[in-house]
Amino acid sequence: DLECFAFLSFSPIKEQTLSFQDGDVVIPAGVTLQGRLDFLGWEIAISLAVSKTRFYIEAWMDPVSLKIGDFEMRIGNHLENDVAVGGARFLVDLGVSPPSALIDIGGAFDIPMLKSYGYLNITLNADIFSFTAGI
Repeated sequence: DLECFAFLSFSPIKEQTLSFQDGDVVIPAGVTLQGRLDFLGWEIAISLAVSKTRFYIEAWMDPVSLKIGDFEMRIGNHLENDVAVGGARFLVDLGVSPPSALIDIGGAFDIPMLKSYGYLNITLNADIFSFTAGI
C-alpha cells in the first residue's frame, strides 16, 4: 500500500493499450487523475475520470481539527452528539450511455466556541434521492 502517489493519463480520442514485457497497460479515453497524500498522518485522496461519456470524481479525507488558541473547528463526515466525526467524502458518477447518476456526498463541521454545527448529506442512485442539511 503506497503512502502517497499521483497518476495522470490522457487519451483525447479513444482508449489506448500499451504493451510491455510485464503486460499491457490500458489508458482509458479522456482524462484520468488519481492521487493520495499522507501528510504527517493526515490523508486525502482523489480519483477523477472525464470523457465524452462519463464524469466521475471520488474524494475523501481524514477528519480535520483546526485549533488556534481557544478557537477550534472540526470537519468530518457526520455529527455525533453535535461533534463532527469521520472523514468527509464526495462521490459523483454521471454516465451518458446508458444514462446514469450516482451521488454520495457527506460532510459536517462543528465549532465548539460558537456552539455551532452543521451537516450535509446528498444521496442519488437508481432507488433513492435524499438531501438533508442543517445548521
